[in-house]
Amino acid sequence: MSTTAPLPHRVRVAGSSSNLGPGFDCLGLALSLFVDASVLERRREPGHAYGPREGAAREWSGGADDLFLRAVDAAAGRAALEPGWVFGVSSDVPLARGLGSSGAAVAAGLLLGAELAGRSDREKLLALGLELEGHPDNVVASLLGGLTVGVPTPEAPTPLARVSSPFHASLGVVVAWSADRMPTERARAVLPTRVDRVDAIENARRLALLLSGLASGDLDLVAAGSLDRLHERYR
Repeated sequence: MSTTAPLPHRVRVAGSSSNLGPGFDCLGLALSLFVDASVLERRREPGHAYGPREGAAREWSGGADDLFLRAVDAAAGRAALEPGWVFGVSSDVPLARGLGSSGAAVAAGLLLGAELAGRSDREKLLALGLELEGHPDNVVASLLGGLTVGVPTPEAPTPLARVSSPFHASLGVVVAWSADRMPTERARAVLPTRVDRVDAIENARRLALLLSGLASGDLDLVAAGSLDRLHERYR
């Protein structure tokens, strides 16, 4: 892509709630909490930089570990190389509160990087999102919207299988978070490395009930399907 392409490019992606009930590491729901990002200008020197930042985006590091900037480079390839770009970002998604802040940052960076490179391969972006995030639930919901199931499939031609599941119009979501933070690494560290077979079986069948209830709006099915035995009690 030419460095004189019209600017700015803009994207909006949603934060998400993941691990819903028994949907551990696969089920994600996009929420009305958004990351808005735009390309402001080309830099004269190497590397990327942030211009105006608002909301939770003020806490993004801007360094080598910044997931948004890493995602831009991953999706844009040579189009993101020296010199860098200046980005403006605003985020409603609080960090370390279980609302998919890293998944949304990755999704926004991937979409902007793809715009810069003139690419639109959604399957490639999903695969890159899985690689950067390490788990599919939040980033798939942010990239696709709605209620999604994402499953890594290294044995298949595509590394990530995903399904968009219906979410009934009668249902709504209320979001709240505490003042205390819980980074993903800490939340995962409390989980056991092995689970009982009865718990694994119970989660699989409850997930089927939950997806059916969310699709139909049947609150009894939603309640019955919300039981989890893999992660909730440990956290």
